[in-house]
Amino acid sequence: MPIEMDGSTYPVTTNLYSALRNLRKPSEVRLMWVINQRDDEEKSQQVNLMRDIYASANTCVVWFGDFLDQGITMIEATATLNTLRKMAEEHPRKLLVNYEGVNGERLTAAMSVFMRNEWWKRLWTLQEIVLPPKAVIAWGLLSLPWEIVSSAAFNRVNTMIPSYQKAADPIMNESLSVFDSHLTAGVIGIKFLREFWQGERSMTPIEVFWRTGARKSTDPRDKVYSLAGLLSKFFCVETNYSLTTVQVYCKAVVSIIS
Repeated sequence: MPIEMDGSTYPVTTNLYSALRNLRKPSEVRLMWVINQRDDEEKSQQVNLMRDIYASANTCVVWFGDFLDQGITMIEATATLNTLRKMAEEHPRKLLVNYEGVNGERLTAAMSVFMRNEWWKRLWTLQEIVLPPKAVIAWGLLSLPWEIVSSAAFNRVNTMIPSYQKAADPIMNESLSVFDSHLTAGVIGIKFLREFWQGERSMTPIEVFWRTGARKSTDPRDKVYSLAGLLSKFFCVETNYSLTTVQVYCKAVVSIIS
């Protein structure tokens, strides 16, 4: 998709175009930080700044894409986020949400789209959710504080152990089952990493790599580079895309050992 900037036209991905369109402010300037993924030199420089930028931010806006492009209507997306808000507040057996015309099948479908979003699978997204003190998920024109999602997950874990608890509403049970299927690897995993970064939980570098191993990166070198900021207390590896994968992995191992 083409965009105009400083009198010139630049091609951008559909996802970035959607983010720029939805996150811009109508009446004031909003600065956005975008990295050119196709330029290894620029990427090497900018990735080295990630830890400081994310850690010094008051709040990070996490882009989940536009729900309209994902086949979800405004009312369905709103019902999904309201369900998560309700889950964060109440015991599942008490949950009964006003779906405002959204049937159970569509609510479950919308929850599935939210919880199976590609964002949960990507390795690079960890720093933007782990390092800042606060984060807000932006899903199209709607938003939800990360604390809400984390609290919803915490409530589910507490009610699933020692026994599984069902909601009073059968429609809610369908949405809960979708949420549960992504609970540990997604929400709880991020919760533990945030606690690790904030000094509230102890983890070794090996455990961090293990917890994030299922997440994907197009470039295998990013298995190290994407976590360098998070693991900065354990090792220092400067981002350099002129190095081979083997060289990057060896540097990381030597730095951890030393």
